[in-house]
Amino acid sequence: MGTSRYLSRREQIATLLVLVFVEFLHMLDFAVVMPLGPQLMLSFGISPQEFSLLVAGYSAGAVFAGVVGALCVDRFDRKRVMVLLVIGLTGATYVCGTATSFPQLLASRVAAGMFGGALEAIGLAIVADGFPEDRRASATGQVMAGIALAMVLGVPLGLGLAAWQDWRSPFLLIAAFGCVAVVAGLSLLPAMRSHLSGQRGESAWQGLTGMLRLSVHRRALLCTVVLMLAVFSIPPYLATYYVFNLHVRHEDLPIVYFVGGTFAVLSGPLTGWLADRHGKGRIAVAAAVLAMAAMTTITNLPSVPLVVVVVCAAFLMASVMGLYTTAVAIIVSTVDPSYRGRYLSLNTTCEQIGMTLATFLAGSIVGTDADGHLTGFGIVGFVAAVGAGLAVILLRRLCVDGGAIVAMPRRVRRAK
Repeated sequence: MGTSRYLSRREQIATLLVLVFVEFLHMLDFAVVMPLGPQLMLSFGISPQEFSLLVAGYSAGAVFAGVVGALCVDRFDRKRVMVLLVIGLTGATYVCGTATSFPQLLASRVAAGMFGGALEAIGLAIVADGFPEDRRASATGQVMAGIALAMVLGVPLGLGLAAWQDWRSPFLLIAAFGCVAVVAGLSLLPAMRSHLSGQRGESAWQGLTGMLRLSVHRRALLCTVVLMLAVFSIPPYLATYYVFNLHVRHEDLPIVYFVGGTFAVLSGPLTGWLADRHGKGRIAVAAAVLAMAAMTTITNLPSVPLVVVVVCAAFLMASVMGLYTTAVAIIVSTVDPSYRGRYLSLNTTCEQIGMTLATFLAGSIVGTDADGHLTGFGIVGFVAAVGAGLAVILLRRLCVDGGAIVAMPRRVRRAK
């Protein structure tokens, strides 16, 4: 990086290319296992409950990685950490594709979760360290687009490759992608050590407790939990709701998710660009209002034509991605740079906690009637909307605590 605090424009472009690919890779690794359930249960002779351990194991690995990263990740060059994490994810995913027993497959999924969960945190830390404030939200949105694209492609890719070859093919392909990502990271990522100049000579434990002593960090972690609680209350039951309440045919579900996912991919970069031009706090409020409207609308629909369902699904996913992108940009901007890696690692754990709470909360509200329709899903929508409202209140407070620059439009900052 030379003597400059931020990356040059050429380095920013190269870094973004690597980050988008890496975030796409790790999210694809997470999503691809879900459509492989029938084949995995047949191949290993496991029950649906045992299959669910594969998904839960990935999340458990991510939680563990978040705690470990919160202790030590800020002590090293960001580039080295990312390359090592990609190597670990690639190796764990390769073992998934060559597993010969369920315990081996489960252990490799936990390991993949550890490396993959930490990748999102280090990627966002690189964005925050390498991009100036007036380009940070745009960069965050582009990285989020990689994650959204993986969610769109993960299910069809897993199903297509498994049908063409077998269940091992998706894992082996992702491992091959991982090798490409390692080479790209070594070749294109610049060394990133600017955060090391702010080190205070603390032990790992002192660094963690020092980070948590700052009230802005505690508020940001709380904001993450509330945001995840709002965002993930609805998705687990959407497919069931579409089929049984809105009478969407099973064969039409891919259309709903593909269109919605496409709008989510486009929403991240667009929202980031708007946040950089007009202020992150202002765009966060707008995105939250749209998300609240989308949440309450889609969960209270009567039986409507497919095109209306598709439009509402696209509205929901685009607005939620916009809110999430802006929230991440605000959070990474308000965190003390010398604690940024630690914070974002611990933030991964808080994301998993929020997602778990969201699933349990929605599950305690939703039921079924005699005709098989979901009941209480409208209440879940209102609860999610309230959560989004609380999250944006916390985000606005972070804008104040983190300095007015976070909420200030680009044109005002340049004038100053």
